[in-house]
Amino acid sequence: MKANIKSLFLTGLVIFVPLAATLYVLVVGFRFLDSILRPFITTLIGFAGSKFYIPGISLLVLFFLITLLGAFARITLGQKLVNAFENLLLKLPLVKGIYSTVKHASTAFLSNHSPGFMGVVLVEYPRRGVYVIGLTTAVGVEEIQ
Repeated sequence: MKANIKSLFLTGLVIFVPLAATLYVLVVGFRFLDSILRPFITTLIGFAGSKFYIPGISLLVLFFLITLLGAFARITLGQKLVNAFENLLLKLPLVKGIYSTVKHASTAFLSNHSPGFMGVVLVEYPRRGVYVIGLTTAVGVEEIQ
């Protein structure tokens, strides 16, 4: 009986923890983005100091602005400006590492043209008994010893 309750509890925990963590990350992320964008949005739409601010409107405006940025980047002038800005970022030592890593990851996950990741693997690294999660991007020709 005791083992059965423990098993049921662990099963429930396995279901609950990812759901709770996901909800927590979404709520914290929402609040974080909203707190950053709120001053700009309230100024932009003329509600500065008003009690009529709708939480989440910042995220809708951000979605709209990102969509406009995407449309702008598809025209010739936009492509040139985006490339010039990226080249500038890639010349800055600390920014280069962060930007290129995030750019590569976002391209792999979000692009329709990129083959992306083929699967998830568990690799024993950096020493025996320690495992890390990896993403498969291609099939190797031979095993690496």
